[in-house]
Amino acid sequence: MRERLFLVFLAMAVISACAISSPLQSVPASSRQGYFSDPGDFWGVNFKPGQPVSGGALLESVAGPCDQDALENDLELLKRMPPDIPLRVLGFTDSEECSALQCYELSLRRAQVLNDWLLSRGVPKSRLSAPMGLGSERPVGDNRMEDGRAQNRRAYISYEDVP
Repeated sequence: MRERLFLVFLAMAVISACAISSPLQSVPASSRQGYFSDPGDFWGVNFKPGQPVSGGALLESVAGPCDQDALENDLELLKRMPPDIPLRVLGFTDSEECSALQCYELSLRRAQVLNDWLLSRGVPKSRLSAPMGLGSERPVGDNRMEDGRAQNRRAYISYEDVP
């Protein structure tokens, strides 16, 4: 009985850790600004502060283990979409981890590393326009709070005609 109780507790701990490790998934639907408003839309990934460094890998740079699920979701959704829908990977930063030009460079690295990951998984280069970094523009979280900043350190696949 004691062993069973321990296993149940362990399973619950693992599930709850996954549920909170990606702050983006806890964002209310009303603040998800389009790209998260529909369950069929791309989820995107969150990054550790200052990541990726130049030449860094995507999986080493993402915020948590649930981001791997988000990557697989987005890849499968992309594969099911009609090939004529124009797409682009966008990257963002929070307002504290960098400043001015550094934010644009970091956000572009985030977009580029996600773009490269998609290409390495068989997405044709013709499906994606050049990745774009937008710095700390368009925050989805409150940059005064760590949880909000964590939500803003992100990259996602966007419908290219969305400004």
